[in-house]
Amino acid sequence: MDELHNLVKGQAEGFEIHKVHRDSVGKEKYLKMEKDEFLTQTNVQKLGQEVAIELSGKNWEEKYEWVNNQREEGNKIFKKGIYDQAIDTYLKALCGMDFGKQDEDQEERVNKDLKAPILNNIALCLIKQNKFMRSNQMLDQVLKVDPENFKAWTRKVQNFLKIGDTEEAKKTVTDAEKQAVTLEDKALITGLYKEIAQQTLKEKNFSKNIFANKLGGLYQDKPDYSKMEEFMQEYENEYLASLSNTQWFLYPFLKTARVVFRKLGLCRDKNSDEFKNRKNNKVE
Repeated sequence: MDELHNLVKGQAEGFEIHKVHRDSVGKEKYLKMEKDEFLTQTNVQKLGQEVAIELSGKNWEEKYEWVNNQREEGNKIFKKGIYDQAIDTYLKALCGMDFGKQDEDQEERVNKDLKAPILNNIALCLIKQNKFMRSNQMLDQVLKVDPENFKAWTRKVQNFLKIGDTEEAKKTVTDAEKQAVTLEDKALITGLYKEIAQQTLKEKNFSKNIFANKLGGLYQDKPDYSKMEEFMQEYENEYLASLSNTQWFLYPFLKTARVVFRKLGLCRDKNSDEFKNRKNNKVE
């Protein structure tokens, strides 16, 4: 570890750490490695060696249980708000996922129940640390394992919005929309469309163009709310279809009451950032 700290210290004093990158034709070039990337790779290598020793001689089921226990331990640490330590625990779990030869059922079980959730959890830790681009890199790994992972898609959209990349958010939300199954999923997608529309409005600096001297200038800069409205209507229709006759009859009155109470600040809006974040910010 002393050598590692000296290397990092040396970088701060003018020395640089590089990694070898090979392009598609096999040509090598040296790229500068950031300090945190270097530390992460070094820690993972060390963890991998420790885990290999710990799991030596264990069968598939024992390894599966060990990895799952590490995931649960990481979740406990996450809930305490110690995100660096949670990431280390999740990385340790990933290091233990060398199951050797597996059949298709075992591989699917590992990917769905362990690998995708653990990668998703690391991505969430990075979000908590405001490392949105690194989080998206981790979410890309989730989607390689589980292309239909709704949580990964929606988190990518939210990350793009956080870094101000509205165009990528627009592209990604259409993929997220395809994975929306439940009413809750569709409500979240509706909220994301709304956020994208609002951010588009800000980016176009609509206020500066209100008095633009061009025909239709007032309307050309308005964001597209059509998708949001479409999903809101679909969400409401499906919700109404799920109600009993009595609930259906009372729905208009309850809806009006909710609007009144919301205006008075007496109830929480399910489309609020606080509500959405609470529902999409849970570890698995």
